[in-house]
Amino acid sequence: MVKQNKKYGFTLAECLIAMSIIGILLAIVLPSVILKTQEKKDAAMYDKAYATMTKVVAELVNDEDLYPENKEDDDSNGLANTVAINVKGKNYSGDTKFCELFASRLKILKKGNDGDANSEYGCKKALTIAEGGNFTTIDGIVWSLPIGDMKDGGIIAFDIKTVSETKSCWEYADTNDCSGGKKANKFPFKVTKNGTITRAQKSETK
Repeated sequence: MVKQNKKYGFTLAECLIAMSIIGILLAIVLPSVILKTQEKKDAAMYDKAYATMTKVVAELVNDEDLYPENKEDDDSNGLANTVAINVKGKNYSGDTKFCELFASRLKILKKGNDGDANSEYGCKKALTIAEGGNFTTIDGIVWSLPIGDMKDGGIIAFDIKTVSETKSCWEYADTNDCSGGKKANKFPFKVTKNGTITRAQKSETK
């Protein structure tokens, strides 16, 4: 007598049930995995933007060729010294001096939304983050820089641009305008003429 080998396998119904269970598990797990990945990306982008800001400000304020000491007017020392200087054939002076010198240290992808009539770095007027900032760097960070004599300091703001517009909100030193579980992606900082950087209060950004 010849013995028949029995073949074992899954029925179509069993396969469909297994696939349904896997789908349910993925639907539960994936959102939290994506959220954690996004949060890590946000944190890394914030750290990069903050490090860039502190590095560039320190380089500028400590460069006596760019900001020479003004012995006649102490209020115009440090970043408040708007006297004209020339770097590699380009002049920097006046209210846009800080903005343009800051921008010259970065790799610019595009200027803000203020047309071709503006300066090389989009520093002819103070554009807000909402208007596209003064410029966007190649890493996707949107920068808004102070335009003025810097005697009373100014506000540097950056938008890390890693979250969707529906989750876009500001975080200040004293409060934030985030709600409904939103994560901040816009951060303003106060920089003094001496190069000190602190988180900006909401009232200081008005």
